[in-house]
Amino acid sequence: MAAQLLITRHHRQALRNACERGFWMPLVLPGDQAHTVTHLTALTPGGTSIAAIAPVTGMEPWCDCDGIESFLPFLGERQVLAKPIPLGQHGQLEQWLPKTRHQLQLIPLAALWAPTSLGETLGACLSETVAATRAA
Repeated sequence: MAAQLLITRHHRQALRNACERGFWMPLVLPGDQAHTVTHLTALTPGGTSIAAIAPVTGMEPWCDCDGIESFLPFLGERQVLAKPIPLGQHGQLEQWLPKTRHQLQLIPLAALWAPTSLGETLGACLSETVAATRAA
């Protein structure tokens, strides 16, 4: 499977703080997908673009007292993007983007380097994902 970017939601300084300490917080992630995550970013509430990403240098299994299997992502140095990547038109990704710090989405890392907004790049895939999410 191709390299994946894990997208989650948190406050404006969360990614910077996590990179300084070397790890994010435990995230519920299927074990077969954990090894494909190569980078992580955190969107801020109201944010319109991805401005920085962090390389994931390792994933350790993590089990809380509630028994839910999670993974603890270890992070490298925060990488500020030369040009922030726009998310797209408001509403285009609204149903799909994480709304809390416990939610996440995985996208192919290559989608970040497309010349259009993330919403346009992922367009058809997102429509199918949103439809499947609503049906579930």
